[in-house]
Amino acid sequence: TAVNPLLRAAYLSRGRPKGSVTLVIPWLSQEEDRKKLYAKYDFKTPADQEAHVREWLRDKAQMLEEADPETGVQILWYESRYHPTFMSIFSVQDICERISDEDADVCVLEEPEHLNWFRAQGDPWTKKFNFTVGIVHTNYKQYARGEVGGFIAAPIIAEMSSLMVRAYCNKVIKLSPVLQTFSPEKEVICNVHGVRADFINEGERRAKEARDLGAGYDVAMELTRCYFIGKILWAKGLDNLMHLEHYYRRTTGNYFNIDIVGDGPELEEIRRAYLGRATANREMISYERVASSTFDFDPPKSIREFRRTPIPAVFLGRKEHFEHAHGNKYKIFINPSITEVLCTTTAEALAMGKFAIIPVRT
Repeated sequence: TAVNPLLRAAYLSRGRPKGSVTLVIPWLSQEEDRKKLYAKYDFKTPADQEAHVREWLRDKAQMLEEADPETGVQILWYESRYHPTFMSIFSVQDICERISDEDADVCVLEEPEHLNWFRAQGDPWTKKFNFTVGIVHTNYKQYARGEVGGFIAAPIIAEMSSLMVRAYCNKVIKLSPVLQTFSPEKEVICNVHGVRADFINEGERRAKEARDLGAGYDVAMELTRCYFIGKILWAKGLDNLMHLEHYYRRTTGNYFNIDIVGDGPELEEIRRAYLGRATANREMISYERVASSTFDFDPPKSIREFRRTPIPAVFLGRKEHFEHAHGNKYKIFINPSITEVLCTTTAEALAMGKFAIIPVRT
């Protein structure tokens, strides 16, 4: 969610006059919030974080001109706080107030429903700007269904999100049809995300390798290990992935190996469901996220914890997609969700020349 707006702003600034595109980013004013979200990155000031953003855009995305503050995208900050309950960042000041009237022409709101749930007082986006486009990334309604009391919370969040999007957007772009309907007369479904050059270059490298070897190229040279990357939530389809594992075992006699990359609030519950309680507890001794106090009172989350045969899944924690998956380490990417978008990770895997297994929802 953070990388896509950065790349979008950078591409929009390409070929346009200096200062015509501004990326507006939340600054977490509380140090504990920054430590929780950014882990190893010790940003003391917005200038520190901006330097990191521009370095990433220059070195990883290979967009030199767009990363240069003199020639490319401009960056503006607004004060914000992280709310653990919602696992989201929310503004604590009026963002529109940070933008001059002279610069207020077209506004692209990334996740417009989320941006306006706890919006600070001030002018609405549609009054401040000549035209406002909302790009919807996340299926918050589905997230809410997975929580305790979700049968009550989900429709409330859906209705509130619909009201926010209707009120503050002239046009709505949904990345996928699995997302809820907000305002039918304003909506269009289109994947407006792209992938950075690293992924495309890797795909070209793999293609060249296959061409150079010609008839001598053996697909078996590549490891057939599968991987998933995303936030570790049941809503991401990890229950569907477990059903696939069971079907595969009934068919072949064995589970297939898979690396699960990412972090999230349901990580421990999902690890136990895949590995079984005994195996998961043995691994916890060296598992960095779990404190010793976990063993004081540890009730089971589901009956799946008591499986005797672990699914051969390796949980690798949070990693950057390209850095982890480039090369011949993996051949198959699996996106098991029927309710989540995940279009960017799928596009990135395809760009790297991997097979992508995704569900067809009928």
